[in-house]
Amino acid sequence: MQMYLLLFLYFNILKDSSSLDCPNLPSPWRSFKTRSKCYATRSLSVGERTYERAKSICSSELNDGFIADAEYESLSEFAAKGIDFVLDNFNIPKDITWNGNPAAGFFIGHSSSNNNGNIEHRWLSGRVMTVELQGPSTDGPVIVVVSSNPEVAAFYTGEPESNVGSVICQVPSTLQCPTNIPSGWLGFKTNKKCYIARKLDVNERTFYKAKDICESIDGMKLANLEFETEILFRFVPFVNDNIGSFDPTIEIEGQTLPAFHFDYETPIKNIFQWPSGKALIDSRIKTDPSNFHLGLVVAQNTFGYLSLLEETNIRGVICDMEQSSDPPDTASELKCPSVGDEWKTFQTTSKCYAIKYLTTGERTYNQAKSICESGSLSGNIADLEYEDLEEIIGRLVIHTNNDPSITKGIDVDGVDSAGFFIGHEIVNNGQNEYYWQSNREIPQFVIEGPKTNRLIAVANSNQGHTKFYTGAQESSVGAVLCEIPAEIECPQFQGFLHFQTNRKCYFTRKLEDIERSFAYAKQICESRENSALANLYAETNLLYNLVPLVNDNPSDFDNTILLKGKSKPGFYFDYTVAAPKVYHWPGNIDIDMETINDSQTSTHLALVVDSSSFGYYSAFEESEIRGVLCEIDPSIPGNELSCPDLPSGWYSFQSKNKCYATRFLNSAERSYEQAETICSNELEDGHILDPEYEDLNELSQLGIRFVKTVTHSISRDVNLNGIKVASFFIGHKSITVDSQVEYQWLSGRPVPSSINIQGTVRTSRLFVSANDNPNGAEFFTGVQESNIGAVLCQIPALLQCPDETINGWLSFKTNKKCYLVRNLESNERTMEKARDACQSVPGMKLADLREETELLYQLVPLILLNSSSFTNSIQINGQMRPGFYFDYIISNANQFSWPNGETIASDYIDTTQGNTHAALVVDGNVFGYYHSFAESSITGVICDLESSSGQGDPHMRHYIKKYGRHICYDLTGKRGDEFIMYTDPSTNTMVLGKLRDDFYFGSVIIQSSFYNKTISADNLWKVGEWLNTLYIRVEAIHKDEISLTIKKYNPTVLIITKRRNTAGSNYVNIRIGEMDELNSHGIFGDISKKNYIFYESIQTHSKSSISIEGKLFDAQLIKRDGQSCWFLSPDAAFYPKNVLDYLRN
Repeated sequence: MQMYLLLFLYFNILKDSSSLDCPNLPSPWRSFKTRSKCYATRSLSVGERTYERAKSICSSELNDGFIADAEYESLSEFAAKGIDFVLDNFNIPKDITWNGNPAAGFFIGHSSSNNNGNIEHRWLSGRVMTVELQGPSTDGPVIVVVSSNPEVAAFYTGEPESNVGSVICQVPSTLQCPTNIPSGWLGFKTNKKCYIARKLDVNERTFYKAKDICESIDGMKLANLEFETEILFRFVPFVNDNIGSFDPTIEIEGQTLPAFHFDYETPIKNIFQWPSGKALIDSRIKTDPSNFHLGLVVAQNTFGYLSLLEETNIRGVICDMEQSSDPPDTASELKCPSVGDEWKTFQTTSKCYAIKYLTTGERTYNQAKSICESGSLSGNIADLEYEDLEEIIGRLVIHTNNDPSITKGIDVDGVDSAGFFIGHEIVNNGQNEYYWQSNREIPQFVIEGPKTNRLIAVANSNQGHTKFYTGAQESSVGAVLCEIPAEIECPQFQGFLHFQTNRKCYFTRKLEDIERSFAYAKQICESRENSALANLYAETNLLYNLVPLVNDNPSDFDNTILLKGKSKPGFYFDYTVAAPKVYHWPGNIDIDMETINDSQTSTHLALVVDSSSFGYYSAFEESEIRGVLCEIDPSIPGNELSCPDLPSGWYSFQSKNKCYATRFLNSAERSYEQAETICSNELEDGHILDPEYEDLNELSQLGIRFVKTVTHSISRDVNLNGIKVASFFIGHKSITVDSQVEYQWLSGRPVPSSINIQGTVRTSRLFVSANDNPNGAEFFTGVQESNIGAVLCQIPALLQCPDETINGWLSFKTNKKCYLVRNLESNERTMEKARDACQSVPGMKLADLREETELLYQLVPLILLNSSSFTNSIQINGQMRPGFYFDYIISNANQFSWPNGETIASDYIDTTQGNTHAALVVDGNVFGYYHSFAESSITGVICDLESSSGQGDPHMRHYIKKYGRHICYDLTGKRGDEFIMYTDPSTNTMVLGKLRDDFYFGSVIIQSSFYNKTISADNLWKVGEWLNTLYIRVEAIHKDEISLTIKKYNPTVLIITKRRNTAGSNYVNIRIGEMDELNSHGIFGDISKKNYIFYESIQTHSKSSISIEGKLFDAQLIKRDGQSCWFLSPDAAFYPKNVLDYLRN
């Protein structure tokens, strides 16, 4: 395929290469790098312009340099970097005329041969070049030719060597690898990774044993070679230099060669994939269905991937230690919906796709498009503009290989190929021109064929590649490729419009006058929990989501940017300015954008939405960009409140800490007492608003936006500074001191003097105003209550807390958190023991009360209602009151801070005592933070469980059959950890639980010699039998429950259940139904075999004990899932082993 690259890179192929560390070069060499290699280039004098001389220059002038080998490069990325290099170096020789324009030529690595007049070009590995070559003839060297006007690049031949003015070499990166290589292993490195390799012993010669051997070495794993571009220059010489250390057994063309295990997947026999899911294609992979093992075979000067009948012939293993990440396999993160049986599905890193085979009557573009949009699918015909075409190619090849029934009715280069309709538009200007559905032109280098018909994707299994082709009749296209939306759940924010793509949740709104700057837009997004200014790099779905949203809501946005003669709305998104008019995505990746007016000096960038497309444009003043686009990642469990529905006549909005309700008051209701009663009587658990712990700036902005939404119906009966404003009753108190009215919050603490209260006369009532013209919100006094037209109330959020009941503890919840509180025994009254008391309860910790706004309405009534359960030991205002430990740090003597370092505004009691402990004290109907206490006088403790983390780590519970008791513990780890829950050596079966971001089990992995399956909490579980063999039976007995049976005789039965946590995320639990204890290992098997003695305490709050294998451990009786169990620390539960012994990775 011809290797052009337009300035606008449609295919999301430019990866961040900043992680590769390249060496300094001698003068006059210049460097550039791709994702996987460091390159060096220089101009050649007239006497140096031959291929052999250029090749010699690379090796003689550069440390460990070679002439560039482009075979395993991303050719589009290689071209893009070449174009950038030529643009940045104007004096580079341009002695080649290409399509009438001067162009630069570069020698690269290859070989050529002439067989009876037929010239054949090969890569340095000896494999035939399959890229399309530009140029007047096939004679001469293969070079890379680059033109800066237009900005295109291609592989080229037919040019005299004397016109090739430069050479591209490759040099190793400066990667540092460990020097302590394990005994028996040999080490080598490439630009990106450190590797070790060795010969396998007789009993190690299987794929899974090779995998285990790698993972038994700290930091290593079976080598993933998908993105490795230097096997030829690094591994091949390494093997040949150490051939005596390996065991050659593979016979190829009269040679006996060594083979090595590496990481790959086999979804179906003889179908091979990289770990990312992309097709693994090599001419040496045979199609014999009995060959379902794969090895990396190394010859003298080349290598290849070979399918083999006998796994025992693969007698080497390669392990790697990644120093910097390959492109992540993020496809598994998408939650694609279930579709009908007539559809074939797959997914890439950014989209869910469905393929349908078409009947004869359906084989037209319009029919295919309609099928995608039908109610059974609710999708669109596939829009590949922003996709990684290399990934699409791999998926379609795999699909064509996997299904022999697919129609292959298109002849492409003499090969019968399958055709797929894809989304595009055609414009006929004498010759067909092809456009993506955004109306941007499809680059010519993508398209093959005579340009007489529809653009389709074609794939064939024999040659293992896909093309975009225009030479087929529609009636011969047997399938359609559709895209369907992924399933994600997104929060809603008051005052914003919302949309979602496959990966992210977005929210957007118009900016007010004072908000129209990049910094202010960023602040607006970040004021929502777990949200940020939208990073649109690699976002492929804006055309179908943002564009319709803006067009459907034109009155919600300002059209201020002139584009193609029409005014359009512009939006801030996340970017950085690298240089004047040079913009980067986060991560220093170039943004390909269009400049509206180069003559302007402004350097601001906007996403501009047209009626049917969008683009990134520069050269704006900030005031012209009047929209903001924010994102929240749905994979991050957020603390966004879920507020309840309200009765008719009420309006709702929310801050990050509270749910608000407001309604208008009729004339008979306009008094403080009436307003207070309305909040409590008409709303479930409602109260008049307590602003004390609120972010008053956020509250002001919310009030202003609310007034804007009801501008024509809200009463404006208060005149402030000559302006009619809307007004609200809020919670407060007032007292008179020396004939002067002073205001207090509902806690009795004074309203700070820093709050500016409007009004010439202070009366007993304090109100708040909000106005939309001009924008403003203020506290004020001095008007009649009959003028106040609305009331602000607060209501509890719909937070769900764990239903575990723990003896001796009382529970309460606020909008954001779940809490436990109890009195401390006399021997527990220190900060550290209070902390231990919290941590003895699964998932709890000492309470962090920063930003907690609801203790007055939730904690104080609980303490008053249960006053006999607490010890009054702190004297406040002449009364003895209970005090409670909470989480804080002591920054200086009598100076206290929250755990994040913010100062706590606490009241001093008696600083002469020299005591430095603080407490939350409940004083009658209020509370406060006080300090200067002795530890012994603080007799209570408050613990919390943050809703954003559910209940922390997976909660395990085991029934110990021979003792008739349950034990439970929390399995602690980090994201991605895979715990060996169960193994059965007799069937070579292993069951693993894999932790995800929020430290629940996100998936269960079942592995055996003949079955590999990952069961994800995010996928739909189709009820029915999934597998039934002599050794393993897997059955979904319910949409949320799977039964796994290992062995038919004396079986072990594991039950996998799907649950949903308080943060709204799915997770899986694993429990034992029955177990063959004798042959079971892993966590389940080992725990069941131990010797236990249970010692139950008779004292309340005192810890019980369990003897495990003769060693005594603390325990506590709790209830988990409605069942009493003995709670242990992980150290105790796993004794005499530890949790690391059960980690596979």
